[in-house]
Amino acid sequence: MSTVIRSLLSRRIDRRSLLAGVALPGALYLGLRSAGGRDQVTPSPLSRAIPGSDGAHVELTAILLSSSTCAGNTLPGFTEAVQEIGWRVQELAVERQVLHRIVGVATDPLAADGLRYLQGLGEFHEVVAGGGWTNFAAMQLMWTEPRVPAQVPQLLIDRRVIHESSGSVAILGSKVMQHLRSASEIVDWVAAGSPIEG
Repeated sequence: MSTVIRSLLSRRIDRRSLLAGVALPGALYLGLRSAGGRDQVTPSPLSRAIPGSDGAHVELTAILLSSSTCAGNTLPGFTEAVQEIGWRVQELAVERQVLHRIVGVATDPLAADGLRYLQGLGEFHEVVAGGGWTNFAAMQLMWTEPRVPAQVPQLLIDRRVIHESSGSVAILGSKVMQHLRSASEIVDWVAAGSPIEG
């Protein structure tokens, strides 16, 4: 086992022990893979912070675009890095007392293949799978302005200001805080401590 992977695994175990048993009403849940290989669900503190008086709140969203046939899957440490991303975004959200969301997008032609692949990577709050390059999320990210490259894997960390009132939702502002364009960039970024500016 490489030093990078050993470091990621040890940090994940430490964080699990710190967060276990913490729960807030309406919290989102982020799954962990236990030492025995089974997923165990741990509450995500402050993931559902109370919006401000004007109904606006900030959300950090990590979006992973990938595919079961992506060559990046064979890169040592890639799966562990993807699992670590959820923790890093969660920690940043807790520090800033904002919401967070982890989204998995699989561009496999068949939805079943994409779902199976994402389940093997870890837990996500939301998933979009199937449809190949015309996958709904891929269409939104790759084929509309501003575009991201038509390649996988990619990771985007987005900061959005969302306003909710009387049954309507509006995005008041959005900023891409981090954009990684390959498996090696993702692994290196996580190994460097997942720095996010802004």
